[in-house]
Amino acid sequence: MPTSLADETRYQGIDWFGTPVPLENLKKRSVRGVLVNVGGGVGSQIIRITSLVFLARLLVPEDFGLIAMAMVFVGLAAQLNDAGLTAATIRFPQLNHAQSSNMYWVTFALSAVLTCLILLIAPYLQAIYDDPRIHGVVIVLSVTFLLSACDSQHRALLRRALRFNELARITLWTAAITAVVSLWGACANWGYWALVAGVLSG
Repeated sequence: MPTSLADETRYQGIDWFGTPVPLENLKKRSVRGVLVNVGGGVGSQIIRITSLVFLARLLVPEDFGLIAMAMVFVGLAAQLNDAGLTAATIRFPQLNHAQSSNMYWVTFALSAVLTCLILLIAPYLQAIYDDPRIHGVVIVLSVTFLLSACDSQHRALLRRALRFNELARITLWTAAITAVVSLWGACANWGYWALVAGVLSG
C-alpha cells in the first residue's frame, strides 16, 4: 500500500497523475484498448439482452414502461452529472493528486445538487404522469447520481492510464450484477422495483 503522496501517485507501478504511457507504446496499447473495449461492450450487451429476455417473461410491460417514464428525466439530468470533468482528467498532459481530488469533490457536489433537484421535482412528475408510483421510483433512482459521482474520477484515471482490461471487467461485472439482481427481484415478485434494484446495484 502507498505510504506517501509520492508512492500513491505510482501505486502498483503506475504513474496515475503523470504521463502514464510512453509514446512508443501508445499506438500498440490504443489498438489493444479498442479491441478490449469492443469485447467488453459486446459481452455486456449480450448479458443485458439475455436478462431482458427472461425479465420480459417475469414482468409485465407496464413495469418497463414505468421505469422508462422515470428515466426520461433522470437520464436528462445524468448528462450534467460530471460537467465534463472526467474528460478533463483524461486530457490533461500533467495532472496532480490535488487537482484530481478537487474534481472528484466538485463532481460529487454537482451530483448532490442534481439529486436534490430531482427530489424537488418528483411530486410534479407524479402529477404530469398522473401515476403515484413515479414519485417513489424517481426518488430512488436519483441516488444513482451520487453513486456515479463516487467512481467517475477513478474510471477517468483508469482511462488515462489506458487500463482498458480493468475497465472491460468493470463493464462486464456491472452488466452481470444488474442482470442477477433484476432477475432475482423479478422472481421474488418485486415488479418494477426489480428493475430499479438492478440499476442501483449495477
